[in-house]
Amino acid sequence: MIIRRAKQGDIPAMAGLLGELFAIEDDFVIDNMKQTNGLKLLLEMPDSIVLVVQIDNQIIAMATVQKLVSTVMGDYVGLIEDVIVAQAYRAQGIGKKLLHASYRDWE
Repeated sequence: MIIRRAKQGDIPAMAGLLGELFAIEDDFVIDNMKQTNGLKLLLEMPDSIVLVVQIDNQIIAMATVQKLVSTVMGDYVGLIEDVIVAQAYRAQGIGKKLLHASYRDWE
């Protein structure tokens, strides 16, 4: 298992993961073009973190973090927007490892 920063070539797999995430939410509509565009924008933002988990050349999980200013904290904070682990890989601690990596990457 490898946790790494996402690349442009990972977008189709990440869009598929977002489809899996949005399928469990009644409020979201799966639109591959919109999700693909959103991922491209995130990857272009210098203050965002997009991490993926790769096993055997397959992207099986992802997390996105966006930098915001908190007036309460008087500093920058990270907004965790999307975290998804593919169904077949859940309950193995992968999401927890991904969030820890996101936190380390943010510091």
